[in-house]
Amino acid sequence: MYRQESEHGLQSAYRLSAIALMVATQAAGGTIFSFRWAPANPNDNTLCLIQKFKMSTLQIIAATATIFPRYEARIARAFTASDSAGTAFDVTGNNEKKRTSFSASKAADIRASINVTAGLTVGARTLDAHPFLSLVSNLTITTPNPIEYVRETDLTEEHPLILARNEGIVVTGPVVIFGAAGQSEVHIEMSWSEVGAF
Repeated sequence: MYRQESEHGLQSAYRLSAIALMVATQAAGGTIFSFRWAPANPNDNTLCLIQKFKMSTLQIIAATATIFPRYEARIARAFTASDSAGTAFDVTGNNEKKRTSFSASKAADIRASINVTAGLTVGARTLDAHPFLSLVSNLTITTPNPIEYVRETDLTEEHPLILARNEGIVVTGPVVIFGAAGQSEVHIEMSWSEVGAF
């Protein structure tokens, strides 16, 4: 894989893991994770190659009834203003790097709804009509639910998702009201490379 990336001008590679807390007050269709690609230099045309994207969820507190929350990952276009609220990831220094000698990531903003009850505040962006990855889980009235629901897309053996300036990935959910009293964690893992051309 490294040889293939090198052929396209590999600059650096990264990986992160985020945990979003889902609570009863979470709005239907709220944003729980946001990744915006926009290098600081407006003349920098570096591309972001998404190689792996994974979502999983695990119930941590019982719901009052069995529900089936669904989470969806979509590409965001015309992403000219970052989302806000939640917790932003620090991409300075060695954070998220796969190798110390790599440069810091050029991602403009990465954040998740960690320890917030209303999801992220939407910036300026347009989401694709359909998700590239969906996750459906079963939250029961028993606690804890020992089943972890996982959906994963591995893009290393096919054409990768390529983000140009002011594009990104947004995870929304649940599609319906979350359910009184229930709580779960949504885990998001992603790997990406930053390249000069593809």
